[in-house]
Amino acid sequence: MSESLNNAVNRNLAYQGNFEIVFSAFPGVEYHCTSVSFPGINVGSPKQSNPMLRIPQAGDHLEFDPLTITFNVDENLKNYFELYERLIKVAPIDKLSTFENLADGSVIGDAKITILSNNKQPIKVIDFIGLIPTNLSGLEFTTQNEEDQPLTATATFEFVSFKEDTNVTL
Repeated sequence: MSESLNNAVNRNLAYQGNFEIVFSAFPGVEYHCTSVSFPGINVGSPKQSNPMLRIPQAGDHLEFDPLTITFNVDENLKNYFELYERLIKVAPIDKLSTFENLADGSVIGDAKITILSNNKQPIKVIDFIGLIPTNLSGLEFTTQNEEDQPLTATATFEFVSFKEDTNVTL
């Protein structure tokens, strides 16, 4: 009887706005993040040929979709240029080699996404390891909107892996 009580099904749904994200290398972005596209994961499935059909086999290489965030840009554009500077370190426009920029690890960072309950209490932490920025969207300034709306930008990151952080006390 007690075993079935311990395995009770949580019927509370996860909602889109119940998250917080913290970047180790991008502190200006964490407070303005409005959305996170949690990446999918794929395992390649090689095919074994035979005379009749190709038989799928279990794969041995994981591929992660990129981590994509949307954030509000502060009025000084500080958080936008924080990511811009990281991209310049990945592929500098005034140097022939990126080796010296990547060697110190300054481009690579980590992120923690904290999933919140419907009462806005932390219930799970996901660690993203080895983040490297790969894309930063442009900014659209316009006078066509009747209401003032914040500027938003989208950033995309490749990463090594993600895992549930079981060492965090929630």
